[in-house]
Amino acid sequence: PTLSSSLLTSIASTVISLRPSNPNPNSPPPTFNVLHVGAGTSTLCETLESHLTSSSKPYNLTHVDVTPSSVSALKSRGINDVRLIDVTSLSDVLSLEREYDVIVDKGLLDCFVHSGDEESLGRTLDNFARILREGGRYVMVTNDDPDGRLSDFMEYGNKKWDLSKFNVKCLVEEGEGDVVVHMIQVRKKSIDPKP
Repeated sequence: PTLSSSLLTSIASTVISLRPSNPNPNSPPPTFNVLHVGAGTSTLCETLESHLTSSSKPYNLTHVDVTPSSVSALKSRGINDVRLIDVTSLSDVLSLEREYDVIVDKGLLDCFVHSGDEESLGRTLDNFARILREGGRYVMVTNDDPDGRLSDFMEYGNKKWDLSKFNVKCLVEEGEGDVVVHMIQVRKKSIDPKP
């Protein structure tokens, strides 16, 4: 389903708010590295690009998807830095060659959970922890209960996530006779993963 412009804007604003502060105000701000996983053909790609560009600070925004037709569609729309990547594959994920400050996921984790693919869920969370900088954030947009997602991170996250610190933003949208609740959940990668 198509997401409303207010939800897309809220997701992008959440991502922008997670930009790390500049440790040295006398030097240019560090590049803000954002990875959008499971991009599909969503207009979230353009919304993220627009918001990051308007911030006037350096950034790298990479969109990835496992489906060749989605990658082609995004490229044909002029989306920059779109890659064919399987996030369950460690070699694919490591080919991204950088650490990210933020990973944005609009429904990818939900696909693994709802299909019962626990193996892919575990590998994906592990791979995300590998490419997210220490203290980096994982922004997940879902219609599912935050407590359910918390248990997924506890069970499959290999203790690489600080589960005591997360926030949830709830947006309610009314459509044709339906009420849809979207949760924007932010999880933090542990700075000191427990063994």
